[in-house]
Amino acid sequence: MEIWLSTNNSRDILRIPYIPPDINISDGLDKISFENIKGQVLDITGNSSKRKVTINSFFPSKYYSFLPGNVFLSPLCLEFFKRNRYKVLRIVITGLTVVQINMECKIDTFKFFSKRNKDVGYSLVMTEYFNPKKMR
Repeated sequence: MEIWLSTNNSRDILRIPYIPPDINISDGLDKISFENIKGQVLDITGNSSKRKVTINSFFPSKYYSFLPGNVFLSPLCLEFFKRNRYKVLRIVITGLTVVQINMECKIDTFKFFSKRNKDVGYSLVMTEYFNPKKMR
């Protein structure tokens, strides 16, 4: 499996160095609950809501034998997020047997911390982005 993030029509690209065993991809439905005149609670279910991707992993501080070749180390990974924090990104997840993801998204939260071995642990949450100009 591979996870790629890009912006500016693939001018700025990051391959996530280490893919954790569990990646959370949520794809819910829009749902509205309301109370009618008789006091009954009714639900109306609409279209699919925006997908959300959550990744908890680490950026390596050095090359490890279990990582694929040509990975970015932690300083370059952190710089990518610093440059592109407020931009629309494209996330592409390949190699999954059931789910393939290719969508525009924005970063909800990006938290990182230094580990004892100098790797950088992180938690990344991204939500699907719908460009209003493309929805006509």
